[in-house]
Amino acid sequence: MPSAEAAKEGAAVEALWIRSVPESFRRCGFRFTREGFGIALDALTDEQIETLESDPNLVVERTSVTAEDDAE
Repeated sequence: MPSAEAAKEGAAVEALWIRSVPESFRRCGFRFTREGFGIALDALTDEQIETLESDPNLVVERTSVTAEDDAE
């Protein structure tokens, strides 16, 4: 997993993009909607990743994102 410093330099961060099937759904301490949002894999435990990926009320995609530093 990339470090926080690597993320600041624009390195790719592995993540999950998660959308709910119902209008709103809660799992693993997060509230998901149909719009969806991303969570860095290093912010989740292996158990949470398995739970999210196997839940039929969620659409989960593995992806990588490039972190951008807003302070220019």
